[in-house]
Amino acid sequence: MYNLYSALSSTSLNYGITLLKVFYDTLMVGVKCKDSGINNSYYGHVLFDKINYDYSEYPLQSNKSIVLNLGLINSDIVQFTGNQIVDTYFDQNNKTVTLFTISSLETSFVPKIYKYNINNHDIAMQYPVENELPTWLDSSLGTLTTAHPPCLSITDDVADILITTITDEFKVLNLLTFNLVTTPKLINYSKYSVALDDSSVIKKIQRVDNEIQFYSSYDQNITPFKIVDK
Repeated sequence: MYNLYSALSSTSLNYGITLLKVFYDTLMVGVKCKDSGINNSYYGHVLFDKINYDYSEYPLQSNKSIVLNLGLINSDIVQFTGNQIVDTYFDQNNKTVTLFTISSLETSFVPKIYKYNINNHDIAMQYPVENELPTWLDSSLGTLTTAHPPCLSITDDVADILITTITDEFKVLNLLTFNLVTTPKLINYSKYSVALDDSSVIKKIQRVDNEIQFYSSYDQNITPFKIVDK
């Protein structure tokens, strides 16, 4: 068993708060919890709390907590990247926060997209729908030696997610592209092999017209290279 709220005050380097953001009167906290009953098992959660601030007495209080369970962190892809949360996108016009995550499978991962409504204080999973899940169950990444933290880029109504995975034989750039109009829809999933002796880590991706620009760090320099959509 694990205590979610004790993890919020943890000073451990292995678990505790992994992400902290504020959207108007909403506090978003990513939390990694350790299961005391299972050795080296961790669970991921996201909390959305409405914040109340008393300007006369100055206490800061939270209420109406929403707890999103991201599940057990038990696959190589999540353990190597260090977190199930890819990133968030804040839509100020519609008062919504889109949360991009990855969930564990034994040899692969499932990208999951949630949308939080600030005004209504509710959250719903928008991707995948039930009939899309088997696609990811059959998508094995092989036995990984490591993986790099994922990157997110949003341009207009298109979201690109990059996850770099490394095995003994290949370094692969897994690029997922979603159309975000109405509800998210996967429109492309491509894999690009890179030489294993390339020790750079991709820190940023950016879509420019029909090109995906990847910015990798190597000896503290930023070097862009491009992949052109077909």
